[in-house]
Amino acid sequence: MLLDGDNFYSEDQAITGAGASTKQLNHGVDSKIGDGTNLALVVVVKTAFTFGTATYLQIQLMDSADDSAYDEVLQSDELTAAELGAGARIVIPLPPGLRQYTQVYYGSDGTITAGAVDAFLAPEVPSE
Repeated sequence: MLLDGDNFYSEDQAITGAGASTKQLNHGVDSKIGDGTNLALVVVVKTAFTFGTATYLQIQLMDSADDSAYDEVLQSDELTAAELGAGARIVIPLPPGLRQYTQVYYGSDGTITAGAVDAFLAPEVPSE
């Protein structure tokens, strides 16, 4: 599968605790992102996670009308370090009705000592 760099929220982004993706995506004023499209948020673990004081990582998709105030649209389960080994994939289908801007937020209840991810939009689940 070929991926467009414009669809990446995170590229080998180190996660050390709660925080936003390095990029936000602008889907355009009249965007119909999520409406009738078969898109998914895909998060691939590049570096295995180890937790310091954290007990979980939660991946959240946020959207905004103005690229300043973001609201949570969906979230993954609370993922443990055992579920976040190198090569692990989390795939979350996009819901309809997303607003113009989207970003990913990595939620955690503490510190993370190691872990890095790629996060991107894909029209299908990549096989590798």
